[in-house]
Amino acid sequence: MNGTEWTTLCDNRGRPIDRTPGTGPEPWIWTGTRGGSTEPLAAPAHRTAVLFRCAGTLIADMPNNGDPGWVRPLPGAAAVVAAVRARGVAVGALVEEPGVARGLLSRAQVDLVRRRCEQLLGPFDVWAVCPHGEADGCACRRPAPGLVSAAHDCLAVPARRTTVIGSDPRDALAARAAGVAAVLVAPPTGRAGRVAGPIGPLAVVGLPAAAARALAAEPQAAGAPSVRPSQ
Repeated sequence: MNGTEWTTLCDNRGRPIDRTPGTGPEPWIWTGTRGGSTEPLAAPAHRTAVLFRCAGTLIADMPNNGDPGWVRPLPGAAAVVAAVRARGVAVGALVEEPGVARGLLSRAQVDLVRRRCEQLLGPFDVWAVCPHGEADGCACRRPAPGLVSAAHDCLAVPARRTTVIGSDPRDALAARAAGVAAVLVAPPTGRAGRVAGPIGPLAVVGLPAAAARALAAEPQAAGAPSVRPSQ
């Protein structure tokens, strides 16, 4: 799977779990390694993490999709994720799958779609998936912070060095509640600018510009590609 070994399923404190989909309050979290290593990806405290909201930011939003063949990356998404990864930054994906709670999706289907995303976008260091419905009262569904917190906790990256990139004002709310920064991207048919959000006006930029903002304070390794805001 693109050289990535998926090694553990854990709760938001890093404890191994094995639950029937949708029956527990914790998000599903898959952590991985890059390059085929059998050791978990090192994540010292000085590392930076960028957590991408998957649907609507990296791939076309198709609710309740359990078919890997329907996964469609948005234009430029693979290049942006690759550029972030090349800077030595931990990359994560945030996913909400309420179809699990409704009985429309299984964990196996969610995993197949996740694997297809990796084939198209490259490896991620963590996938955080909320399998709950609106009525479940979980702590991981937006605008609650649990999914964001679970992802950066599993990466051992401090909140102050984590940025969420999403396409919905609820992403900014969840990020703020988790104590991390957030940048919103314009939807494929939208334009950059500012929108009225629940926590005040929110800047909306293109995906490359969002990644550039997230990396602004991160030293660039020699030979690493830049993320150009003008793209």
